[in-house]
Amino acid sequence: FDIPDGLPSVNVDADQISQVIMNITVNAKEAMPSGGNFYVSAEEVEIEEKEEVPSLSPGRYVKVCFRDEGVGIPENILDKIFEPFYSTKAKGSGLGLATSYTIMKRHGGTITVQSEMGKGSIFCIYLPVSPECSVKKEREKGKLERISGRMLVMDDQDEVRNFIADVARLFGMEIETARNAEEAIEKFKKAKEEGKGFDIVVLDLVIPGGMGGKEVVKILKKVDENVKAIAVSGYSDDPVISNPEEYGFVKGISKPFDIGDFNSIISEVIKM
Repeated sequence: FDIPDGLPSVNVDADQISQVIMNITVNAKEAMPSGGNFYVSAEEVEIEEKEEVPSLSPGRYVKVCFRDEGVGIPENILDKIFEPFYSTKAKGSGLGLATSYTIMKRHGGTITVQSEMGKGSIFCIYLPVSPECSVKKEREKGKLERISGRMLVMDDQDEVRNFIADVARLFGMEIETARNAEEAIEKFKKAKEEGKGFDIVVLDLVIPGGMGGKEVVKILKKVDENVKAIAVSGYSDDPVISNPEEYGFVKGISKPFDIGDFNSIISEVIKM
């Protein structure tokens, strides 16, 4: 650790920034299967021109860097690792770097990465110094609403299903997941019978080799006609996304989606 005394204060959501740090730490651990060192440093920096860190506005920031001695990230995918649902692993882990990136942007900061194959990676997060008014306004604008309730997520892709579930947990929700229609229907019926019904159901419209969201929502409505279902699709021009009510859904959202937009939709639906 190399963290000097006297660093300026930053205005953050502690839970969300903890998730960012945890995610970086998990990535470092997975990059060092045989072990290795992990370094953490912090400093105050002044960004004078936007070109220094393109995604940041000029100003004072606390910069925290995490360096591992892992296998490194190939140069050809460095610019993709913060994209939603992108993963170099067979299974998504934690909230994912895409979520970490979104959290940092909503704090008025950013996250960057440098990597060299065989030598390791350096992830740095930038947080604007408090208590400037501009920082306070940026934080208020980017604040995610805490949401309580139970959600069922159906998606056949592990990384997508885990991503949506982890993001919803970040909001404060209790989550169950299903990889296909049969599993989703069974869990929905069981929860209803036990008096622990789901407040929201998120259904992927396309499940290869099985029933998709359009078919599943019809069955769920026979179990509970008041089910609040959200349709999710990788195709923004899908008619279900543009006219969800006609197909039995309350809302539709296309992938990939912004975490803030998802938070707003879930908050709106839970209050219906």
